Amino acid sequence: MFSILKTFDADAIEVDATVYALGMMLRPTGLLVKDILEIAQTKKSKPIMYALSNVVRRHFQAEGQLTSEILEVSNFITSILGADCAGEKDLTYLTLRVIGNMGEAMEAADPNIKTTLLKYMRQPATTLSVQMSAIQTFRRMSVNADVRSNIQRVALYAKGAVQKRLAAYLILMKKPEASDLEVVRKILTQDQNVQVKSFVASHVYNIINSRDPEMKELGKTIVKVMQDDEVLTHSNYTQLSRNYKMDVFMPGKDVMGSDMQGSIIFDPSSQLPREVMLETTLKAFGYNLDFIEFGMEGKGFEPTVETLFGSNGFFPDSTSKAMYWVGDKIPNKINEVLQEWVEPLRTEKTKRQVPENIIREMVRNFNKLAKDIYNQDSPETIAYLRIMGNELGYIKSTNDLSAIVDRMATYIQAFKYLPAWITKALMSGDQSIFAHYIFMDNEFSLPTASGLPLKFALSGTFAPGVEGGLRMEPGRGELSFSPSMAVEFVTCMGVHIPKFVVSAVEMHTNMFHESSFSAKITTGDGQIKLSILPPKNTIELFRVSNKLVMVSKTPVTLVPETGDRTAIMNCSPLISGINYCTTILNSKAERNPPYFPLNGESSFVLGIQPTGDITEYTAAFAYELLNEGKEGRHNVDFLKMILKAEGTKATEATGTIKYNRNKNILMTSIEIPDY
Repeated sequence: MFSILKTFDADAIEVDATVYALGMMLRPTGLLVKDILEIAQTKKSKPIMYALSNVVRRHFQAEGQLTSEILEVSNFITSILGADCAGEKDLTYLTLRVIGNMGEAMEAADPNIKTTLLKYMRQPATTLSVQMSAIQTFRRMSVNADVRSNIQRVALYAKGAVQKRLAAYLILMKKPEASDLEVVRKILTQDQNVQVKSFVASHVYNIINSRDPEMKELGKTIVKVMQDDEVLTHSNYTQLSRNYKMDVFMPGKDVMGSDMQGSIIFDPSSQLPREVMLETTLKAFGYNLDFIEFGMEGKGFEPTVETLFGSNGFFPDSTSKAMYWVGDKIPNKINEVLQEWVEPLRTEKTKRQVPENIIREMVRNFNKLAKDIYNQDSPETIAYLRIMGNELGYIKSTNDLSAIVDRMATYIQAFKYLPAWITKALMSGDQSIFAHYIFMDNEFSLPTASGLPLKFALSGTFAPGVEGGLRMEPGRGELSFSPSMAVEFVTCMGVHIPKFVVSAVEMHTNMFHESSFSAKITTGDGQIKLSILPPKNTIELFRVSNKLVMVSKTPVTLVPETGDRTAIMNCSPLISGINYCTTILNSKAERNPPYFPLNGESSFVLGIQPTGDITEYTAAFAYELLNEGKEGRHNVDFLKMILKAEGTKATEATGTIKYNRNKNILMTSIEIPDY
């Protein structure tokens, strides 16, 4: 295959897509690592570099030791970085990002790479994004005393950038030591940077108040370090940096639960956020999994915002001129209300301007807006996505978005010339896309007195999917959309000797989500009608279940259940025609029993259930121009809106709006017969 890929042009996107897909293989061989490295040496594109990092990480995990292929990759990466930090900035940034993906393997191949990363972290001549990426490469590396002291100095450096200081702080707090908690104390009690202090205070406050037992212990230690200084957070969400956190944990000896946290980081030089992050973590069976993480960094948006909304910006100036123009053309009461809304947007200059030709003024304002934005420096934005701790890639607004737009334009043109049967299939509405990703596959064996090895295995699978599509006809369109997502953990314990003995117990833990949306839109005779069909069957918005099975040479059997196992369902009305229901299945051998997986299958389901009373929800909008008054001289705009829930228990709401153009009279009415 790789010999075929080499025949493509250097810029061919097919090469990037194929290599990136091969990088997702669960157990890559050394030969695959070597082949992708050979391509990366000639084409250092983003998909190929990320594919290289993915196969190196998985190959190192599968082999459990350093291999010659990983050493070759380490030499290749080191040659890009160099020793003097003078490389091309975009390539250096990309290289640092992929090092973060395969940190353990790079550290094992060359421990001295940490020294190079520390140089990039402290290098003032390079960009802030490169410095921050150098800090974040340590997320998969061990932090020794030298690295820790350097990162601590960055976190405490009063003149450092807020984003850089907080990136260093978050690396320290992944596995904090006593010296790191002293850094926290100094920031909270001595630091003069309001943004850094606000973020650290909110982050520590969330740790202290966490439901996670491990975080609780850390919180108690922080409270002792702080002594008499109380840790408080703030409520200024629009100007100060802050960490947000929400967590849910199940009581028991083994910690199981999840938390979701987000961060918004501001810079003292701007009132716009510089960085936004959202992260979800799952803890189960002794593993701490970073399920999904999304981050976005941006700068340079201030001139654009000032051009649009500033004192002399497009919107205040245009709105003010429009209000002067319509001032004598609408009823006095409406004019008074609009004047109050618009008054804060006006400047002394706009208060003196009364345009005679509103269209000409709007065109002039728009041309001025386009010229101002064109002359400004382009804002910079970087967005990245990580799943299960593995970064899938990033997008930079300065160059990646323009490339994406060019690619889309190319494929749109190609789409026009597709065969008719392909176009018909894409628009038939009967499409389904499903995928599965094995994000965890670990196993080990223990010796026993009988001489038979006891095998333990833990695997995790993520399976998203979607069904539906779009049908378009003249005057009519139909959309159906049914996404679903499942995460399964399989834990196995038993004796396995190939061709002789298979005897094990497996525990299957599943989390599942599904939803469905089906709608039709029709147009004609001045009317638009939107129809939404209620679900035909019960939809499980969220389900978590746990069951045990016996594995042997005979068919797989469930572990016998204990106690009375009756599903308890509670339903309550959600909207007309739909109830939301919770269903709990657990052992009822005793009253309010604790959760115990060995007593049989247990589950919790949250879903919505149709009552059968409603067959369709509709929203109809009709417009008509009426002629009223003497000899029909008055032009009246008439808009009618009808909201219906049709069925045996039908309900309806009607709203009308009439506007007399000649008398400038606006009339409205709302009718809900059942209320």
